[in-house]
Amino acid sequence: GEEGSEDAVFDLQDVQNAGAVAGSPSQFTLAIQDGVGDHNGEVLITELMPDPDAVNDSEGEYLELYNATNSSQNIDGWQVDGSNISNVTVPSRGFVVLCKNSDESANGGIDCDGEVSFTLTNSGEQVELLDGGDTQVDVVDYSGSNFPTVPTGSSLILTETSDNNDGNNWAVASRRERGYAQDQSGGNGSPGRNGTGQTLQ
Repeated sequence: GEEGSEDAVFDLQDVQNAGAVAGSPSQFTLAIQDGVGDHNGEVLITELMPDPDAVNDSEGEYLELYNATNSSQNIDGWQVDGSNISNVTVPSRGFVVLCKNSDESANGGIDCDGEVSFTLTNSGEQVELLDGGDTQVDVVDYSGSNFPTVPTGSSLILTETSDNNDGNNWAVASRRERGYAQDQSGGNGSPGRNGTGQTLQ
């Protein structure tokens, strides 16, 4: 079926009668729908940290991308928020974290996959992901009235739902989880991981 949904067909058999097909109905179809099946692009924006508190915004801002396909995606030469991405590949059904500063000792303890010179506005803005041909792959406008207000020290996370440009499908991270160095104090979030409230794999 389409990416994001599959149909599985099952035959029922009578195990007490040498495998004969069971009575009606003898077959049923189970539709399996991925949580990220209906979306704008193959690579999605799934977490944003516009306003860290442990470090300055210029050091601690990050965003997370999720690859909703079954193949790895080389995003070298793509752009996010108008800034170039270099030497980054998003694994199949996996995440990458793009940071303003990739130095873990300076950015609040974030394990980054790439350093990109974007700026995430604390009051909200449109964040656009473009491929190497300047075609829009994904967009999130977190200035929308239905998005959570940008908190200080916590990221915004996409939940298990599919439309990532609908603020009703975003929440504020409530815990500091894997993806951050756990021996440092600081913001709440789960950069590069499924955190509490996220089921994107």
